[in-house]
Amino acid sequence: MLASAGPLAAAAEQIGRARAVVAEAPAGVAGNDLRGLAQDVRGRLPANDPGVVLLASRADGSNGAVAFVAAVNERGQAIGLGAGDLVKVFAPIIGARGGGKPDVAQGAGGDASRLPEALRAARAYLADHA
Repeated sequence: MLASAGPLAAAAEQIGRARAVVAEAPAGVAGNDLRGLAQDVRGRLPANDPGVVLLASRADGSNGAVAFVAAVNERGQAIGLGAGDLVKVFAPIIGARGGGKPDVAQGAGGDASRLPEALRAARAYLADHA
């Protein structure tokens, strides 16, 4: 699964002042595995740029529950971005709960059918705050 980190980091987009990866991870990746993947992707982003990662994975590949992790590097935190804040925008849209610290936050639950809407909201949040 960590093999996914390279292609995800390579697909980072510029959103505001941040290099961001806001994406759906492979289905069935949850908990510590998803957290490790998000941190690996964050580590592959340019260290001198604000970097943000938000990955979400459908529990079973369907419209069931979603696991998600946000990770923000030190430069991102320096411009006021926080993983916990990003999760607070993302989670309610899919009907999930989550939380964490400025560097890493995560959660699970909700309705995966609303995942595209939640990912769009996360990008919009970054566009407004980065």
